[in-house]
Amino acid sequence: FSSRGWAVHLRAARTGRKAAERYEAGGFQVLLHDDRPGSDEDLKNTLQMKNEIAPDFFVMDGYAFDGRFQQACHSRQCKTLVVDDYGQLDFYFCDYLLNHNSDAEKIAYARLAAPALKMLGKDYALLRDEFLNRAPKPAGQGPVQKVLVTLGGGDAEGMTLRIVELLLEHDFGGVEFLVLLGSMN
Repeated sequence: FSSRGWAVHLRAARTGRKAAERYEAGGFQVLLHDDRPGSDEDLKNTLQMKNEIAPDFFVMDGYAFDGRFQQACHSRQCKTLVVDDYGQLDFYFCDYLLNHNSDAEKIAYARLAAPALKMLGKDYALLRDEFLNRAPKPAGQGPVQKVLVTLGGGDAEGMTLRIVELLLEHDFGGVEFLVLLGSMN
């Protein structure tokens, strides 16, 4: 975003310091806080920052941002986008809903504030520039030697451990598996 000349402000929990450093390196202005995500204090301080900055676009990404939080942050002066993983909330209050998981189209999202635009599936994957600009490796250039296993910044369901356990049950003939854990694992 900042490479396109947009001013990007990020309010993030202090526990996400490593991610914040990456965002700062990308030109984002980062404000770290100690509020419990989704709490009344978090909402109050988020709204205060939103009012001071007066953004054109507001993005919420976090399991703690329930429908109440989203509704309070939504306004006519600013479009809102909610990033979701698995449709667990009672309702979604936003202009745009993004779920880039491959099975996102299977989630009904029945309690979505109309007329929100749903952006569902892998066509909407959020990729950093180093992945977007990387030249694709031609297929069939020898056997697979390394496999990256990652579930993103968090693994609330504990699936990373289950995947590793399944991999250990099989002989992959010298293939190296790299397991990448996010800050919330």
